[in-house]
Amino acid sequence: MTQAVHLGFFPPSEHTIDWESDASGDATVVLPYYKDRKLKSIKTVPDSGVTAYDMTLIDEDGLDWFNGEGLNRSTTDAEIFTAEADIFLPNQTLTLTISDAGNVQSGTVIMRLE
Repeated sequence: MTQAVHLGFFPPSEHTIDWESDASGDATVVLPYYKDRKLKSIKTVPDSGVTAYDMTLIDEDGLDWFNGEGLNRSTTDAEIFTAEADIFLPNQTLTLTISDAGNVQSGTVIMRLE
């Protein structure tokens, strides 16, 4: 009998997430499951008018998978931060949260996964 074996390897890929804040300056985006994927880097690109904002990637247990690296993002420049160690994303719902971005502002988050 032949069985498929999952080795946990995926080619690198980028996932672009566009967000728009509400009147309070907050945005929430529920992401798909990224089971067995490694988070390698996160790039943030604010649109003009965005105020200094915070970004978290929260799992079902309330843990921030960005480990605080998403706080105090630039209001004018694209920024990137990388995982210092292999971070395998959990097989559960992850929620990208943006706070304090300003009234109806927008931006882009690009997550590089392996």
